Amino acid sequence: MQKSDAIMWNVMAATYAQNGQGIEVVNLFQEMLNKEVKPDKATYSTCLTACSHTGMVNEALSCFLYIDEDIETKPVEDQYNCMVDLIARIGRLDVACELVDLMPRKPTAITWLTLLSICRAQACVKLAQYSAKHIMELAPEEPGTYVMLANIYCQDDDLDE
Repeated sequence: MQKSDAIMWNVMAATYAQNGQGIEVVNLFQEMLNKEVKPDKATYSTCLTACSHTGMVNEALSCFLYIDEDIETKPVEDQYNCMVDLIARIGRLDVACELVDLMPRKPTAITWLTLLSICRAQACVKLAQYSAKHIMELAPEEPGTYVMLANIYCQDDDLDE
């Protein structure tokens, strides 16, 4: 292409991300910055999602900090959710909860569902209950909350035996 813009870069990055090639997404992000193509919200979300799905914690943190420094593009909810998911997946539930508390807007049910979904893998009943309480207040009709919480309770009973 004669003129490259964020859309072109985002399409390439999304293709790599969908195929589990997080390193390629990060490399594209860096190349984009080197060529002075301005990232947009989709660029950042794609990069964070790719890092989250491939366990690239440091790279995701660098991308997230870059977003926070970008005056025109502050982190949005789905970008916070990606970071909460990634941090919780590596077992740092305390840091993930702190990040939820630092969100500029009140966390939505999706944010709490993100945290709740990790609680089963991390066997954290108290945090699951806390997350579920928030989800039930924000979206009481969300059936996934009750299913995940029941599964966590079942898992907790299995661990006690």
